[in-house]
Amino acid sequence: MSIFSSSAGRSFRWPWQRKAGGQHLVLSWFEGTLAYLRLEFDASGAKVLLDCGVENQGMDSLQDFVKRLQDLNLRGLAVQIMLRPGQYQMLEIDRPAVAPSELRQAVRYQLQGMLQPLAPGVTQDLTQQQDITLDVMPVGPIGDGSESDQARLFVIAASNPVLRDLLVLADAMQWTVSVIDIQETAQRDLQSALAERDEPSEQGDQARASLLLIAGQAAVLTISASQVLLYSRRLELPKGFLADQWHVDGQSKMSFVEGQIVQTAESVGAQDYRGQQHALTLVSAGLFNPQAPDGRELVLQLQRSLDLWERSRSGRRLSSLQVFAGQYSQSCATWLTGRLERSVLPLDATSLLSGFTPGLGPQANELALCLPLLGALLRQPSPLV
Repeated sequence: MSIFSSSAGRSFRWPWQRKAGGQHLVLSWFEGTLAYLRLEFDASGAKVLLDCGVENQGMDSLQDFVKRLQDLNLRGLAVQIMLRPGQYQMLEIDRPAVAPSELRQAVRYQLQGMLQPLAPGVTQDLTQQQDITLDVMPVGPIGDGSESDQARLFVIAASNPVLRDLLVLADAMQWTVSVIDIQETAQRDLQSALAERDEPSEQGDQARASLLLIAGQAAVLTISASQVLLYSRRLELPKGFLADQWHVDGQSKMSFVEGQIVQTAESVGAQDYRGQQHALTLVSAGLFNPQAPDGRELVLQLQRSLDLWERSRSGRRLSSLQVFAGQYSQSCATWLTGRLERSVLPLDATSLLSGFTPGLGPQANELALCLPLLGALLRQPSPLV
């Protein structure tokens, strides 16, 4: 997949071709928040993490924010950008029966009325308004003889105003942007790296699922096999999901971001996933209750996605489902295990890049935005590219 936009004023090649030596950035930039990994390659070509972080622009002007980034030694580097889910839409459609040279135009016509506005002032009529960049990627194949995958496409749509906003910062920082990636393919690459680490003796064709829960954006579920993205869905998180009092296995545990807790004289009965009753005397306005209807709806939508996958892929069950939720990945995995009645493991990427420990330490939740960037960095060549 490559994203190209003449009106954005730049072209981006895929895959990312790094230059020998020097430092590199993998980053995302959206709604005033920059997440980044800064690396260099040693003499053997191995990736060495120099630092990672999340910087918020806040009330700073662009000039002041750029000065702050320059003080972090981020100026003038080769850069790979990953779009966050709020910056684009991803759809799965039937492949139009047209010649390859006509594919993108046919997809653009087919998507009339299907896309939500991608930026203020962007029309949904793609035949009249050309300020949207589209790209396509086949769904599959995965080596199981299925022909249905060849007839389906993933379509990625991003507004050029969004891309131009990225390039304004890139120009101010004198970055050389070589590629724009998206989170779903970054998760695919992360899953591929984890499969290679955890199952080196396997053929690599087993389907694996990952669910990334990051504050401020939709949860992203992906299913991949053999370095190929096969399924993707976004799930809206209930209000307060990432800042609540979790109640798992008979114990009350703070989850994700510790919120303000208010003592009340009135106890409220709550039932955990084993069906046990517990009296809760702690409540917090607007915080998520795993037993409440919105929590059950999240589980229901996740279960439907997994069931759809296994029904459509006869005999191909998931070999694993891993969840990342910052410091509380284990708590969330435990909760989902009980609700889904299948094993859910916390996603552990600590050994994929030396010195990179997402999910650990006091800044784990703040640095959660950096985890998908690791997947983009670890991308492997694919027959689909």
